[in-house]
Amino acid sequence: MDKIESDKLYQAFIIGAQEVMENRLFLNKINFFPVADGDTGNNLYHLMQSILIKSELKTSSMGTLKSIAESAIIGARGTSGAIFAQYIQGLSLLDLSEDQLTKENFIEVSRQGANFAYLAVENPIEGTIITAMGLFSDFLTNNNNQGVTFSRMVEKSYEDIEKLNLSDAGARGFIFFINGFVRGLKGEAIIKVPVDTLLEEAVIFENNFNSLDQLPKFRYCTEALVVNKDKKKIDLKEVFSDLGDSLILASNRKYTRLHIHTNQPDKIFKELSRSYKILEQKVEDMHGQYNMLHNRKFSTLILTDSIADVPKRFLDLGQVVVLPLDILIGSERYIDGLTINNDLLFDLELTRGIRPTTSQASLFFIRKKFQDLLVFYEDILVISVSSKMSGTYQTMILAAQKFDGRVQVIDSKRNSVAQGLIVVKAIEFLTKGGDAKTIKRQLEPYLKKSEILVSVRDIKSMVESGRLKGKSRKIVEFLNLYPIISINKKGMAYVKKIIMGPKRIQSQLIGSVKKVMNKDGIESFALAYVDNEAAAKLFAEELESVINLECLYVVQTSSIIALGAGKGAFAIGFIRK
Repeated sequence: MDKIESDKLYQAFIIGAQEVMENRLFLNKINFFPVADGDTGNNLYHLMQSILIKSELKTSSMGTLKSIAESAIIGARGTSGAIFAQYIQGLSLLDLSEDQLTKENFIEVSRQGANFAYLAVENPIEGTIITAMGLFSDFLTNNNNQGVTFSRMVEKSYEDIEKLNLSDAGARGFIFFINGFVRGLKGEAIIKVPVDTLLEEAVIFENNFNSLDQLPKFRYCTEALVVNKDKKKIDLKEVFSDLGDSLILASNRKYTRLHIHTNQPDKIFKELSRSYKILEQKVEDMHGQYNMLHNRKFSTLILTDSIADVPKRFLDLGQVVVLPLDILIGSERYIDGLTINNDLLFDLELTRGIRPTTSQASLFFIRKKFQDLLVFYEDILVISVSSKMSGTYQTMILAAQKFDGRVQVIDSKRNSVAQGLIVVKAIEFLTKGGDAKTIKRQLEPYLKKSEILVSVRDIKSMVESGRLKGKSRKIVEFLNLYPIISINKKGMAYVKKIIMGPKRIQSQLIGSVKKVMNKDGIESFALAYVDNEAAAKLFAEELESVINLECLYVVQTSSIIALGAGKGAFAIGFIRK
């Protein structure tokens, strides 16, 4: 056989993909590049799963390759996944008039695929998957002898590369693929796997924690899948090369898959939002994973949602895990606190003309999160945003039911900086050695003692978030009134005061806090702002001087809080003595 037809090529790819998927755990175990995070098998599984589900057999070999290449870019995950996807993209770009691939054509596309993979990596490292791809192409050339069939040429090249004993997980994944590819060429039948099973397994593998054995230079492993817009396309390597490392780009005419390790995922997505339609976003906290595995301070874990406004220094002190909620802008999903900041939120709302909405995590996702975390912790204390403001609390309760009391859930009956202060108080109790049930009991009185006062400048945001009705808005706007929002004992937001004119807001807020200090005393207070850090810090200093108490922290609000409060808003949270 000197040529390969489309159906045989498709069969070889599918069996190669299945071979990689079957070796997922082994690939995770030997993973060390670009960081030893133990997820190469999971990432390659996603890639191959996408090929199995999305690719189609076409009438021509090159048509089939193009379908496989597009499916690979859509499903690529991680460093090796993005490189592999770009390799397949290189295979698909040879312009052939024939419906079949000859041995010579296959050697040519294999060389092109290896070159594409090499160019996809900002700083290529030899001995990894790109080395395996290049060597395989060389072996194909060496084994293209007269009288040797197509399948034997590929098989002999597989045998040659196997003898090298390449130890890199990505390289081994590629070699597993070639092994299955050869078996497909030789006639091994495709084993059909139900799509539902593939999708369910992929979600399970998606949430597995990595096995980092060294602290990465950059904190967040960041990925995106975007739709290319030719007229606005930018050089992503040039734009992002200074924002991190492990930058890899896999691309075809329609899609681009980006992978980068960075400390600023929000900047990555701000740039992407300007020139691309974003289909997928993923961010993993590698520093958090490393500390959980190798520097775990406590046997109890505190988990909160992204609505709690707490600086990272406090979260890191208590090794708190934050469950990010989603912000939807049209069909694009952004991750609160990670891939979107308040500047980008308001910019996208203005330029797209779409009111952003929010979305909570699914029951399956939260339950899987608990399951993964309980491998490392004795128990978990969850501090949720008020149940009257979000369905997150109820979903947490349902998810916790499967774990026999090992997950304790608190309805903070607060949000933003008030919820954040409760998290900080929980960290204080955690450092003294309490378990989840004990800390939950210790926090109960503080839930009643906590309070929040929110100064709102943007009436439109309050109306559109449902906190101020249309008729009230007209009255407020006509009379130049500004509301101060608080949260009652049940956890529901209400208008505490109406202020005439913006100049009186600051004095009214200071007066309210001073009154509480004189009556009950204040144990701690903090500020959260939407978009004016300088003004918030000045206000904190003035309040400190009036009540003679140092502000615990000043922090920018989550984008979900900013969406409801609007520009110019800031909040004071405090805990009474």
